Amino acid sequence: MQIDEEMKKRLLETGATEAEIGDMEMSLNALNDISIVRFCDVLTQSVEWLWFPYIPLGKITLLRADPGTGKTYTMSRIIADITNGNALYGDKNRLAPGVVVYQNAEDGIGDTLKPRLEKMGANMERVLAIAEPNEGLSFTSPQIETVLQRYKPKLLVFDPLQAYLGADVNMNLANEIRPKMRHLGVLAEKYNCAIVIVEHTSKATKQAALLRGIGSMDITGAARSVLVLGKDPADPSQIILAQAKNNLAQFGKSIALHIDGSRGIVWDGFSELEADDIMNPTRTRAQKMAPTKDDAKQLILNLISNKGYEKSEVIKAAAENEGISERTLYNAKSELKVVHHQIGKGGKQISWWTLPDVSKDDLPKNSAEQIKIDAS
Repeated sequence: MQIDEEMKKRLLETGATEAEIGDMEMSLNALNDISIVRFCDVLTQSVEWLWFPYIPLGKITLLRADPGTGKTYTMSRIIADITNGNALYGDKNRLAPGVVVYQNAEDGIGDTLKPRLEKMGANMERVLAIAEPNEGLSFTSPQIETVLQRYKPKLLVFDPLQAYLGADVNMNLANEIRPKMRHLGVLAEKYNCAIVIVEHTSKATKQAALLRGIGSMDITGAARSVLVLGKDPADPSQIILAQAKNNLAQFGKSIALHIDGSRGIVWDGFSELEADDIMNPTRTRAQKMAPTKDDAKQLILNLISNKGYEKSEVIKAAAENEGISERTLYNAKSELKVVHHQIGKGGKQISWWTLPDVSKDDLPKNSAEQIKIDAS
């Protein structure tokens, strides 16, 4: 946009320079290029899942694992179920059979990937890979979008992360990582495809699982779900798949599994271990002495059995003091069928946990009763 001659003349008369007028024109052009989205015009959508609540469709998921923990086997199990339309472990939602694009820069297709997929019964017609050029493939290679558009896969896997960032990218620099991850996120959403990036862990074994990734934290930040795979500290033959991050739903339960020579991955049920338990091999269960769900149940019952109710803040504080995680506490609450009630309005609202047979009418409502309860 240009300032007309009449306006330019007036600006010059007020003391503006030609350079300043040029800057004004550039600012006006920038304003005209702004595209605004009104939230009221955006259609509200629910999150779709490839595997609830572990792998969302249209988003990026990280699978973080130490070497030798079975990450390729685990991905093969997931791929086999998707290509056959099987419900993934613990998820009641059964999707139609789907296509998977599997980019793996570490293992050969003929000698490693295909034999493992066949062992787990994958439909090989629905497993694809882009033939990688000599210069390699990266997240921003045009072939990626072409394949997403043409074959409409439900899942796209990159293994490992660092092989697909691009040769000129420093994975420790946020300003170089961010546009790569943003581009991938846009593709995932545009084609409603779940993208899983397999990532090696850092050597900082004392850090929390969420911080054990390599490179910039923007990699972790771009993922809506972060899964970690590691060995049970008390039983190295047992592998645990746990969730370290979930921005879209409650955390999924950890899953125990093992590798069988003839069948591949076998799911063994849910586990009480959490992501931090398996990412820090120096903290065995005995050393950590982590309270169990049964400990949490006992704590809740000790606090509410006498009166039939207790303030939730009291229970949460007691749990924290005992080292019981919020997740374990709420799982125990759910199994005990403890009910949550709120009394009062606004800033004076009080939250209570009660036994199932205690009604809201049985809870203290006035200040005199409240003082009595607090003093007991």
